[in-house]
Amino acid sequence: MIRDALESEFSRLQDIEMEAGLRFAAIGLPHIAETPPLSIEQLRSCQEHGGLWVAEHDGELAGFLAFTHHPPYVHINEISVHSSFGRRGIATQLLSKLAQWGAQHHCRAITLSTFRDVPWNMHFYQKRGFVVLKPEGYPPYLGLTAEEEAQRGLYPEQRVCMQQTLLRTSS
Repeated sequence: MIRDALESEFSRLQDIEMEAGLRFAAIGLPHIAETPPLSIEQLRSCQEHGGLWVAEHDGELAGFLAFTHHPPYVHINEISVHSSFGRRGIATQLLSKLAQWGAQHHCRAITLSTFRDVPWNMHFYQKRGFVVLKPEGYPPYLGLTAEEEAQRGLYPEQRVCMQQTLLRTSS
């Protein structure tokens, strides 16, 4: 089940993000595994300026999606699934719900930034209809996102910005 996150769950979402990030250490990116999760303030901001959803599986929090709305775009700030719930389609379900939300809110596309060469990143999104954007095609906020990531130690040459074009609905 996917639903809106409760503020009382924010610290658990941070735990999920940190645990999901541990996979990066195993592929030679320990600095990513050590990167702090979204802050309580950032989670609250996503909730206020877009959305913050949790995915439950058998009554447990399994993952979450934090996004912001930048009309006519919706941007994924974070999507994390706890490894004990991996490979069950939870991230795909969260993305599908976001695509529905975006279409209902007349968004042109979903955007995100991710790692170029991490198997569960760029290739995962490509299989779900996302395409790589060239920097000259970035919406204005996406360039700022890339700059902020570089300041946090997410090296631009390892990153890629992507988008999935949405079909608009009439509701």
